[in-house]
Amino acid sequence: MKEDNDIFKKFRDSFSKIDGHFHILEQRVPVERQMEYFKYSEKIRKDQDKPDISKMDFSVFEDSLDDPESTVEHKKYVLSMLATSRQVKAYRILEEYAQAPDPDVADWAYMALMESRIALESELSDEKQIYISTGLGGKGEKLRFYVLILANELKPFLEYQKKVIEREFPYSLEKAGCEIERLTIGEKYMELVFLIPVRADIKQALDKVINECNQYGNFLSQVFTITNVKELSAEEVEEIIKRMEETVKQAIKYGIVGVSNTVITAVVIWIMMKLFGCSDVVSNMVGYVAGVLNSFIWNKQWTFRSSAGWIGSAVRFGVVFGVCYLLQLGLLVYVLNPYLSIDPYYNQLIAMAFYTVINFIMNKFYTFKA
Repeated sequence: MKEDNDIFKKFRDSFSKIDGHFHILEQRVPVERQMEYFKYSEKIRKDQDKPDISKMDFSVFEDSLDDPESTVEHKKYVLSMLATSRQVKAYRILEEYAQAPDPDVADWAYMALMESRIALESELSDEKQIYISTGLGGKGEKLRFYVLILANELKPFLEYQKKVIEREFPYSLEKAGCEIERLTIGEKYMELVFLIPVRADIKQALDKVINECNQYGNFLSQVFTITNVKELSAEEVEEIIKRMEETVKQAIKYGIVGVSNTVITAVVIWIMMKLFGCSDVVSNMVGYVAGVLNSFIWNKQWTFRSSAGWIGSAVRFGVVFGVCYLLQLGLLVYVLNPYLSIDPYYNQLIAMAFYTVINFIMNKFYTFKA
């Protein structure tokens, strides 16, 4: 969570430290297309052999853009030439064309118009001109973001919960200077497309409204997906939900296996000590080996249904066990015991919980990943 906070803080600080006039493309142009345009535009700008557009009849360019026989490449060239000319007449041509562009060069037209506007304003104003590139664009000095928030524990929303979302999100975000363009509520998730001032605290605004909703029942997850690159498709949203549901099922199975490990370890230790008269150390070692073997077999075959090889999985399982054990031991010895003034036994329980979580994550994404 701290890492997430740092990312949002860096995002906000990057704008708060910049003085100048922000230019944000209103249309949604893929970032890859924007980069392609800028590389092409730079090439045109550096071309020493290009004609001096200021001495040409601008109607030639208008005719080229309107001519159905003009190729896509030619139209791109014309648009870039106009954009790099720093001529008011060129800007007016781009402005008019961008209102109803040829679909094949629409993105190019939007980018050309933006470049031309920035170039002209930089000449007319001493203020620094700053272009912000995002896939979803924005409006004025606001950026457009897509947010996906899942229902807590993936439980379907109740009707009153949907009404709370419909009431609280517009009210809270509008107070923060945001503009909601789309609010969609599914069975187990909600989607939000909204505009937010570039210098606003995005995470604070979203955390606040989520907390407001959760006062009526803890039904929204505190963890959300946010991007200004693209909106997720319905298929992508369903895939995220499917993966989350699978992770929840695996966590439950992992817990069941963990309980069985404890029982098997305790039973084997008792048998070794009471029936075979073995020492405490030997009994403890045999008991833990039995528990670890049980954990490995059941987690591989049942919890994670891994198709990875047995030997490779066993080696990774052993490595993960050792790493997680040392991490929890370090947490216990160097953090909990020195700085947490409670019964040392409770520190052991905290360390065990820490071990369980990181062991599950490492086994899921490393040990039993096919």
